[in-house]
Amino acid sequence: MMFIFRGIGSFLGLVGSGVAVDKITKQETFFEKHKEVLIVSGLVILFLLLNKK
Repeated sequence: MMFIFRGIGSFLGLVGSGVAVDKITKQETFFEKHKEVLIVSGLVILFLLLNKK
């Protein structure tokens, strides 16, 4: 069960760092351009992990 939370934590960390870079550079980052794709892929990964047990 713990590895699921670690996965969520690292995913949120990636998102957070993308937002931080965006605030520093004031430019459209990779995260901003592909926000929907990242969110959907994150949900799919989460769904697969939860179904694994």
